Formats: sequence, C-alpha cells, structure tokens
Amino acid sequence: MAAFERALSFHSGGQLRAAEAAYREAVESENPAIAPIAALGLANIFQDEGRLDEAEVAYRQALDDQEQGGLAAYGLGTTLEARG
Repeated sequence: MAAFERALSFHSGGQLRAAEAAYREAVESENPAIAPIAALGLANIFQDEGRLDEAEVAYRQALDDQEQGGLAAYGLGTTLEARG
C-alpha cells in the first residue's frame, strides 16, 4: 500500500504530478482492493485538470468496485456533463 499512501500524501499537499505518478503505480501494482480507490484518485486529478478523456477512463475503471462505485458513477457523470 505504499504507493497509495504516497499518492494520498502528495494529493493532499497539492503535488499533483507526484500524486498522479503514485496513483498510477498503485493502480498497476497494488492489490485488487486498492486499485479501484487509486483509480478514483487518479480520475479526480484528471477531472480537476480538465483532462476529461483520461478522467472518463479512470472513473470507468473504478466503477466496477462496489465500495467506490457510487463515487465513480458520480464522477463519471460530471465528466460526461462537462464534455457536453
């Protein structure tokens, strides 16, 4: 869980590039329980930066998780709405 913990720390500190890299690492290498949560954090960064195509992909990745599904569905909806 080290990558995910680093991602949270970077994200809360406003270090978005470092958070993005750590979230990506967590999505790719962490256990299946952490990957959807990390994908959600990654999607939030993308959406905040207006990177809507990337946000959509990451929200869809997080959507399969039962615990994160509601947040991912909301994020996906706002992303699609922002696209028009």
